[in-house]
Amino acid sequence: MAASVIATVDRARIAGLAERVLFGSTLLFLVLGALAWHRASRPVRGARPAWGAALPLRALPDSDSVSTLIARVTEADPFRLARHPSAVAYRSGVDPNAPAPPPPPVPPKPPLAVAGIVGGPPWAALLDGVPGHDGSVLVHPGDTLGQLTVGAVRPGQVVITGLDTTWRLSLKTLWH
Repeated sequence: MAASVIATVDRARIAGLAERVLFGSTLLFLVLGALAWHRASRPVRGARPAWGAALPLRALPDSDSVSTLIARVTEADPFRLARHPSAVAYRSGVDPNAPAPPPPPVPPKPPLAVAGIVGGPPWAALLDGVPGHDGSVLVHPGDTLGQLTVGAVRPGQVVITGLDTTWRLSLKTLWH
């Protein structure tokens, strides 16, 4: 029994000693971190210029190069994605007598054509004239091509929706 009491006391001393060592090392690292932070946050002082030394002046651009640069920037229309002036003129004030601006042009509808229908259920179609693609494109029901969605592919017909229109395209036939 005496041995177990001694072992318990020794464990308590070791635990207390370990606690004090951990606390002391934490304080030491906090102080070292604060000193390192203080040294790093001080401004760096460079060499001061000699009394009376003047900084070199940059050469001013000539008026010809400034006017050339202004012309180049204004011709490029830097604030428009298309890099050319708008079709509708800007009106700064509201003039009740002025005619309304013309509506923006309607985007052209793509010239879609079915080049072929492949497979059996499920069907796939070869489309010609798909925007952004050269040649024929293989499509399945549910495919999306830009703003166009392939609705259904049947043995003789392809249904495509998009651009506020629904197309029912049939297979191209040869002239006899």
